[in-house]
Amino acid sequence: MRKILTFAFCLLHLALGAQEAYRGQVLEQAGQFEEAFAVYRSVLENSPKDRQALLGFIRVCRHLERYDSLLTVLRQLEGKGERSFELGLGIVEALLKTRRRQEGLTRAQALLQSSPERVLEIAQVLTEGGEPNVAAQYLEGALKTSGFRMDYADFLIGLYEETGRLPEAAGIISDIVNKDERHLQRLLERLSGYGRQANYPRVIKELGKIKDPKLRARAQAAVYLGAGEEMAAVRVVQTVLSEQELYLFAQDCEQDGALNAALTVYSQQNAWADCARVLRLMGRVEEALRFLERDTTPAGVLELAEIARIEQRDFKKALTAYQKVLRHRPKDRAALYGLARALIGLKHLDSAAKVLKAITPPDTLTLFLLAQVYFYQGEFDSVPRAATELNKRFPNSRLVNDGLRLALLTYAGERAKKLSAAMLDYEAQNDQEGIKTTRELTQGKDLVSQEAYSLLARFYSRQKKYKQALAVIDTFLIQFPKGELAPKIRLQQAEIYRDGLKDEAHFRLTLERLILDFPGSPYVPIARNLLQGTPAVKPGEVR
Repeated sequence: MRKILTFAFCLLHLALGAQEAYRGQVLEQAGQFEEAFAVYRSVLENSPKDRQALLGFIRVCRHLERYDSLLTVLRQLEGKGERSFELGLGIVEALLKTRRRQEGLTRAQALLQSSPERVLEIAQVLTEGGEPNVAAQYLEGALKTSGFRMDYADFLIGLYEETGRLPEAAGIISDIVNKDERHLQRLLERLSGYGRQANYPRVIKELGKIKDPKLRARAQAAVYLGAGEEMAAVRVVQTVLSEQELYLFAQDCEQDGALNAALTVYSQQNAWADCARVLRLMGRVEEALRFLERDTTPAGVLELAEIARIEQRDFKKALTAYQKVLRHRPKDRAALYGLARALIGLKHLDSAAKVLKAITPPDTLTLFLLAQVYFYQGEFDSVPRAATELNKRFPNSRLVNDGLRLALLTYAGERAKKLSAAMLDYEAQNDQEGIKTTRELTQGKDLVSQEAYSLLARFYSRQKKYKQALAVIDTFLIQFPKGELAPKIRLQQAEIYRDGLKDEAHFRLTLERLILDFPGSPYVPIARNLLQGTPAVKPGEVR
């Protein structure tokens, strides 16, 4: 009978401990870390074997940075005979974080010997504890003894990058590609980043270990492109890739902003429309037009329409050219989109909306532009619906925030109608009237005023009055230092420095301030990409 009662008491004790551990999890998830710390510690005092309480206690101590407390409690549990992997790893973490380096490394080595299959978790703790080189040694050994595992290799690449050992990282990338060529595509952007470092020639050499000549050429070309050696990138691929593969390579180069490389390949293949498009992106419009004299295909006419609309702002000429393309290719999305933009420039809004609705299935650009058209028309009931559809279909698009902001503006009544008229004037090149209205709208403290400042800066930038545009932005930042549009207008400011004033130093400084001042903004990833040399907007995307 006594044994039964003892067993029942133990079950009750375990049940109560489980309830308390669960309460600790609830407190932790609610962000009440001090309370969760006390609950987890109490559970461990009464139930040293409670794994959930142990893991929770480690997490909370990590969040509160109470590594002395973590070490004390875990050593007490160890003194009671507990010997789990999690407990041992927690002790390693606590030792490293409290600067007991040698003891921590000794314990880590022992843990690795007893649980070699959990090397990745040990490596993660070592890395967080300031020992990335030791973590790399462990993973190097694991790759040799346990067979090639992709998760080990990926983590090891990150460690090499963290410690500046890019040639070694390239060696692991070579091993990955030799194991499975499908992984190269996801690694190309990484390799491009290696090209921006001084030791990139050694990276190129390590990539020579890739066995397949085409894969090797693509990998090495990515590094050359990152280094700004565009012609070297072309040379390394043109001897091994087929004509079609070279064309796709040129498209990738264009997409990534390596325009000289793209232009070289397109020229070699007599792809005149593609040459013209790249020349337009490079600001060499007259040369682009000369290339198009040789190309009367729909692709050539489409590029002629783009030049007329974007560079010459001749919406009637663009309209005619887009219509000509659509007679041959009635479902051409680029031509339909361009036609809609030309119609907006001519203030033919009903026709523009009709064209946009004909683009099926709709994409992020057409849905956003449709929301804009509704806004210009003053159809304020339709704007929120279009913005909601954009958010529903493309929640990760950078245009979602712009669409939702348009929806918010519809609640501003008459001021929103004046703003929509000024925005349409901007689209239609009616600068004099648009600037007058926009200046009036800057007088205020609402979202309309913020939008007006941004629009006014765009008017001045288009007129190449860059100092006036920057003065407008400076005024905005004084009036609305933490306004809803502040991150976006910072990005606008950076682009004026880069594209208008050719001031790389202020361009980078402005992006760095954006990242520092607005860390949670959706514009931060764009700023980071710009700092790393990756285009923030792909060709054709709305700014």
